[in-house]
Amino acid sequence: MTLKSKLDRIRLGGEKRLPAEALAVMKAETEAQREAEITKNILKVGETLPSFSLENHRGETVESSDLLSRGPIMLTVYRGLW
Repeated sequence: MTLKSKLDRIRLGGEKRLPAEALAVMKAETEAQREAEITKNILKVGETLPSFSLENHRGETVESSDLLSRGPIMLTVYRGLW
């Protein structure tokens, strides 16, 4: 199964479960972001992520450069619950 087909399945499942009002808000926000051309600033495949610092689960600041000095890193973004 391709990523696109998985995402389509998730989207269709959400459309069946979520109230029409919530779907309308989500679709309106998605369209507003498209109109604002928000995607023109996202990283493309093969581009390098700029240096960053984030807090870890202990509240300590972690620098990407420190992590990269030990090898490749993977960044996961959790958007939270909607």
